[in-house]
Amino acid sequence: MNQLTSDRITKAFDLIQGLTRAMKAVGVPLPLAKIESIVRRALSGEFDDSQDLYYIQNRGPVGNCLQWWAHVGQGYTCDLDKAWRVSRAEALNIIKRRPDIDKAWCVSDINKLAYRHFDMQRLRNLTPLTPGTLAE
Repeated sequence: MNQLTSDRITKAFDLIQGLTRAMKAVGVPLPLAKIESIVRRALSGEFDDSQDLYYIQNRGPVGNCLQWWAHVGQGYTCDLDKAWRVSRAEALNIIKRRPDIDKAWCVSDINKLAYRHFDMQRLRNLTPLTPGTLAE
């Protein structure tokens, strides 16, 4: 059984969004059966082509993290799970338009070097354990 990964889920999401945009452009809705087929195939790993996919980096870092284009180019993110993965052709098209701002990096290369970190902004609703917080 293939392991369900965020890369596979993201690939299915990206494929569905791309197909939906294309179908909407010609005025034809994307049938539910087609969506289900894409999801099944992506989750099985059939579309595991990260060698041919690219992240788009925008300008400089945020702290010590790179800033990537978010899904479908809507804003930016430091989270690779939320970063948009584009084809080589689309990456070339993007970096030609803004060569001084955007850089394209191979998904498989970046994923090999990535590591997990924690965003300190998420601590807002938590209270750390301190002496005197709880009776010992």
